[in-house]
Amino acid sequence: MADEQQEMREEQKLPKRPETLSELLDSDDESSLTWRSFVNGELLGGSWFKKYVFFIIFVIVLTILYVSNRYACQRELLEQTRLTETLTDRRYKALTASSQLKEQTRRSQLMDMLVDTTLEAPTTPIYKIQMDAEDAPN
Repeated sequence: MADEQQEMREEQKLPKRPETLSELLDSDDESSLTWRSFVNGELLGGSWFKKYVFFIIFVIVLTILYVSNRYACQRELLEQTRLTETLTDRRYKALTASSQLKEQTRRSQLMDMLVDTTLEAPTTPIYKIQMDAEDAPN
């Protein structure tokens, strides 16, 4: 008798815990949740779903935004990589063109190109004009 009274006191202290998913989702509807009711969409008509429908929509929208942002970021990284490779390639081409131009404008190359013309290389040295500090432009 004492054991029964003690068990009754413990049951009164503890809140009632829902035993099935249907009790959790539909506290006012006593129908049990079966596979057939789930497939038929009866879960969507429950009070729990109606209560949190806007939160579920909000989470879905945030997930879609997160995924689309990730794809956009990956697309920009690929574009940046492609542009970096193009820039490197064009820098190498510019360096090659610059070195070829320097090679063609060397004095020895110019002299070889002027063989059959009347132009000659100067034999006198280049003159340097000496300027005083007071004559120098500021």
